[in-house]
Amino acid sequence: MADRRVSEANEHIAQAEKSLKTSFFKWQPDFDTAADAYQKAAVCLRNAKKFKEAKDVYVKAAEAHRSNKAYYHAAKNYEQAALLLKEQEEFEESVHLMQIAAKLYRENGTVDSAAQTLEKTAKFMEPVKVDVAISLYLEAVDVVMAEDRPRQAVQSMAAAARLLVRQQQYDKAVDLIQKERDLHFESENWAAVHRSVLFLVLVHLARSDSVAAEKVLHASLRYEGFTESEFGQAVDQLVRAIDEQDGSQTSAILSAPLFKYLDNDYAKLAKTLASQYGGGPGKGSGSTNEIGAQEEEDEGEFDLR
Repeated sequence: MADRRVSEANEHIAQAEKSLKTSFFKWQPDFDTAADAYQKAAVCLRNAKKFKEAKDVYVKAAEAHRSNKAYYHAAKNYEQAALLLKEQEEFEESVHLMQIAAKLYRENGTVDSAAQTLEKTAKFMEPVKVDVAISLYLEAVDVVMAEDRPRQAVQSMAAAARLLVRQQQYDKAVDLIQKERDLHFESENWAAVHRSVLFLVLVHLARSDSVAAEKVLHASLRYEGFTESEFGQAVDQLVRAIDEQDGSQTSAILSAPLFKYLDNDYAKLAKTLASQYGGGPGKGSGSTNEIGAQEEEDEGEFDLR
């Protein structure tokens, strides 16, 4: 069965190559026919489990579509090639082809597809190389913000911020969470604003900056419904407990269900902060290095993916 599919693929490839040839009576390559034949060949090779060969042929199909200015179809074929590479754990080349696909989607005017491609790539890169995933999420943010789509941007922004917290890049995380909060504010998504405030406070505490955390709390009192919300009340109680150096109360607050059921990276951070700021009076100033060490200790307790 596999041999028959390979033979069929070779026939389609021969047809594609013939379509690209020019002659005295045929001045222009027939890119459309070639692209279609290459796509059929790639499917045959993929079904025959000849994944490397299928990837190469998908790229040829993409190039034919691109030469024909059929950017959407070119992007689709680059994506197929990239996904085959992902399955073979050839991540660097896979990311490269996905970025080309996203660029072509933008040229075609399909911005949603461009952003989704980058987000999809970032997602599968999270367990492989977090820094690359962060960069891809931020690239997705740039794509949609260029088209003035803030509501779509906040999803990728939040994902990037979460990964920055995982990497203990707290200063960068603060900047991104602030931008996320401000976009939610502009759209009057108050629940999301309140949640962003909670994240900001946690990250400032991870930076050992309880003063900044308190400033965030006071600045947030102007947000509609904040003081009555569960996030607002938790932040107020947490900042007060830390200011009073009440370690047991701090630990109890950070161990509450509200914190346990946050996104995994923030839940893990809350658990770490409970250990660093808790434990009785005088334990209200855990250092960033101590936090990092505690996170490494707890690494196996959370599925961060």
